[in-house]
Amino acid sequence: AARALLPPEPPEGEAAAQPQEEVPFEMLSPKEQEEARRLAAELLEKQEEANRLSAIAKRLRKCARRSEKASASAEKCASEVREAAEATESEVQKRQAAAARKAALWEKARSEEAAC
Repeated sequence: AARALLPPEPPEGEAAAQPQEEVPFEMLSPKEQEEARRLAAELLEKQEEANRLSAIAKRLRKCARRSEKASASAEKCASEVREAAEATESEVQKRQAAAARKAALWEKARSEEAAC
């Protein structure tokens, strides 16, 4: 139980992260200066990469919004096309039924003898 109150130990190979005082660059040893330069360059690269990825994410969000709008528009158009196709099919069936009735009447009229 007392162990739970202690802060977790860092994994092996990692130094404990303790705040350190800033030391002026000039007071660092040449090896430390070189390490500081390398880390600064690495940090700059990471920041540039983060900026690049942020710009890509922004473009992707914009594309996603456009895609959503296009999808909604396409869905609406597809619905309208389905409705028009159903209306056309219904009209075709009505006309076929009317034509069949007229044809039956004409056939009946031909088969009957003229009353004149």
